[in-house]
Amino acid sequence: MTRNLEKRKDGTWNQHLTDCVNYYLILTIAFLPLPLVIRIYSLKQLTAKFTFSSSDWHAFIWGTGTDLLFFLGFVLVLAIPVLALMMIRKKGGAVTYLVFLYLFFFLSLILEVYFTITWIPLDQVVFTYTLPEIKNIILSSAKMDVAAMITFLLLVFVPLILIRFLRNVKLGYRWLILAVCLLVILPILLLFIPGNRKAFSNEFDYFISTHKLDYALISITQHIFNASTRDVYHHISAGQSGAPVLSEENRGKARQWQKKNKNYIYLNPDYPFLRIDNTPDILGSYFQLKSEKPNLVVIIVESLSNSFFGDHPYYGSFMPFLDSLKEKSLYWDHIFSTSDRTFGVLSAIFGSLPYEQVWNFTDGYIPNHYSLIRYLKENGYFSNFFYGGDLEFTNYQGFLEREGVDYTLLTLEQNRRQKKNVNPLYKWGYPDGDLFQESFKVLDTFPHNPRLDIYLTLSTHYPFTIPDQQKYLDLVAEKMRDQGLDDRRRSEIEKSRDVFSTVLYTDEMLRQFFEIYRQRPDFNNTIFVITGDHAMPELRFTNKAPTEKYFIPLIIYSPMLKRSLKSSAISSHLDIAPTLLALLKRPFNLKVQGYCHWMGGPLDIEEPTMFPRSVFFTRNNQTKVDYFRDPYFLSYDIIYKRNSDNQFEKCTDTSILEEMKRELAVMNELSRYTIENNVLIPGALFVKERLTARDIVPVQQRGYDKAIIDKEFIRIIDPIRMDEDFQYVNIDIQTKAQASGKDSLAFPPVIVEIVDSSSKNYLYSRMDWESLAESVPLASGWQYISIKQGIDLGFMQDSRNKIIKLYIWNPMHIPLTLDSLTIHIRGFLDSSQADKER
Repeated sequence: MTRNLEKRKDGTWNQHLTDCVNYYLILTIAFLPLPLVIRIYSLKQLTAKFTFSSSDWHAFIWGTGTDLLFFLGFVLVLAIPVLALMMIRKKGGAVTYLVFLYLFFFLSLILEVYFTITWIPLDQVVFTYTLPEIKNIILSSAKMDVAAMITFLLLVFVPLILIRFLRNVKLGYRWLILAVCLLVILPILLLFIPGNRKAFSNEFDYFISTHKLDYALISITQHIFNASTRDVYHHISAGQSGAPVLSEENRGKARQWQKKNKNYIYLNPDYPFLRIDNTPDILGSYFQLKSEKPNLVVIIVESLSNSFFGDHPYYGSFMPFLDSLKEKSLYWDHIFSTSDRTFGVLSAIFGSLPYEQVWNFTDGYIPNHYSLIRYLKENGYFSNFFYGGDLEFTNYQGFLEREGVDYTLLTLEQNRRQKKNVNPLYKWGYPDGDLFQESFKVLDTFPHNPRLDIYLTLSTHYPFTIPDQQKYLDLVAEKMRDQGLDDRRRSEIEKSRDVFSTVLYTDEMLRQFFEIYRQRPDFNNTIFVITGDHAMPELRFTNKAPTEKYFIPLIIYSPMLKRSLKSSAISSHLDIAPTLLALLKRPFNLKVQGYCHWMGGPLDIEEPTMFPRSVFFTRNNQTKVDYFRDPYFLSYDIIYKRNSDNQFEKCTDTSILEEMKRELAVMNELSRYTIENNVLIPGALFVKERLTARDIVPVQQRGYDKAIIDKEFIRIIDPIRMDEDFQYVNIDIQTKAQASGKDSLAFPPVIVEIVDSSSKNYLYSRMDWESLAESVPLASGWQYISIKQGIDLGFMQDSRNKIIKLYIWNPMHIPLTLDSLTIHIRGFLDSSQADKER
């Protein structure tokens, strides 16, 4: 500090500042080529997979300029604090600046690598997956990327080399002023650069044009500070049995939604999706069903797409077996999946459910609901799930257990954990051929027919590695010669030969699967359902329009079919469960409810559509920005309209745009409300027809004598062991309470835990108090509060001998006063099943 004061006295302060600014600019110039270096890497990776169109080149050039301006903006933000440090200690300030610059470019490179793998910039998707799942994704998707390594080395050494050459350069006064002015003015241009999708011909070009670090920071910040996108399910009501209290505003929105969906008879606006199940049997006339219940085999093919399959595949046919099978089947070529990744497929196909992330939770929070799996199981079906990957990824296992699936195949990840030898080639899971072979080893060991067999394949998933891959790569070349494609499509296939080789492989494995199945005695009484989980995200065609992310085919094949069908009418995954149940319930007298929460209806066969078709979609980052109501498709702030060829073209009708945006907002809000408050169906209706109620804790009172308690954990009852296999528990607590003048919302919650004798936790659920109307006036500060809540235990294989713990959790040690606490706990069990076990 003394030395700096002396400089000021000597008149060298201005010179010192000039030297610091000069060095700051020299360091900046040394890093100036790096945005171009990263863009060149990106261009190399993109053109290795895609043939650029003129719009792609425009987006790329625009993005290169955006990257440069964003870097200069970053430099400008750092200027004042770094120059201040350099004025105190020049070397220390320079080192700090270098650290920030290298961090900026290393993060930029990592995010660009991510984009060239997924074709979507990183955003709030980081909050979607758990750390183990993220690790699994990275390890399963990682490939040796020489270009990325070379780019990384250039990021390290190019600035060092330039600094060495420029370190003695002294910018003249005029050049210094000009450089500072450019540094201040150029980042301002960012304010005038189009930052929305409307400025580009398609969303993929928009992604190319963005600076990936900027995109990630904005998306993550908006997610953190936007309450509507946060995870709300830590406080979910897991089974409320009484009617929920719905505000008049939300009740109006529910009525608005119900009115939009004509031909459905809704029962109660407090249960927005509860309606009479009037799904017609549109498949029955196509079948000659036998007297015994048929087996159902549902094959969900990873990334099955109209790009390489069907009547008019963009890249030509690469699935000759499926193409031949569809000619003998009921075939739809425009089915919407409800998500652009696999996480939403099970709840959509088997439950016709509005997707919320709760369906992937492991800790017991699940709304009362019906599903095709549950209904078939209750009507004598034995259910199986065959998948070669990690069942804990987005918690497929948790969903299947809750639906009551009887058997799941031992997966690759389970074998890894048991230290069994696993071919390192199969990073994501077992190839489809191995999956089918393993299923045939166990099918005949199951106790009885009928069966529901569910297959989820994964060979057509990144990193696209399969057995004997060279054989299928050679077949790709043969197919390209036979397709008669233009140069652009041939080029795109050539650049994605690994993708198309796995498509050919999966088709061959499906052919072998059906050859083996034809030899089985149950083949003639089996219905096969084949569909995709979503379109192929790695192909350029999938990214040309938002609708293409979701369009997949559907095949229903059976030896019992009397005739085939080809339909271009638009339906969705949400329509599969209602349609199959409508086919089976009357001929086989299935016991199903007369009401439902189905988000879908019957599969459409002809147009115009018979039933309303409203679908909202969930992207990989859990945003819901896409919505379809025939003939319009909304994506962010862009509206598309379907033409007679089922192509979607941009529409400029602002009134339709605003109407669709309002409808999407209502759907999102009702879906969130329905799941949060467990009002898909009334809890009492869900259990009363099939379960018997028994008291676990009879109505009893506990007197606290108005003692003031400020402990963190306040036990309500002693731990209770359940002596039956209860499938549903209803908890009713009432008390008079005082909490240092706090209202009921601030009153500490009650926690219910279910553990076994070794203290392993099966469920941890928070229950919040509600205020009750005062029948007798209370002293100031006192109020009646209550909890009426139910918990679905169907996800447990057996709740017998599990222990229930109930306590008030008071982490802030708020002084509480309780008086006359009343508690009643009832359990619901399938008494007929219990009698059989006895």
